[in-house]
Amino acid sequence: MAGPADGEVVITYSPHARRRAEALAWFFQRLGLKVVMREAGDEGVSVRYAGVWWGDPDEAIRHIVSRLYSSG
Repeated sequence: MAGPADGEVVITYSPHARRRAEALAWFFQRLGLKVVMREAGDEGVSVRYAGVWWGDPDEAIRHIVSRLYSSG
């Protein structure tokens, strides 16, 4: 059974990666997930979902979509 944080995606991004982060947020919101965006000092974009962090947003998309659509 899913926990309360399972429906939340946290996206951290560097200032120069804001557009990529906003595009990811839009995508995850269309999947029905709550999105929290945080500007961070790190380079690029990182994504957290269900307690797992991905430094590669494309990898995060693959895992999250797989998790959402394989349970059920």
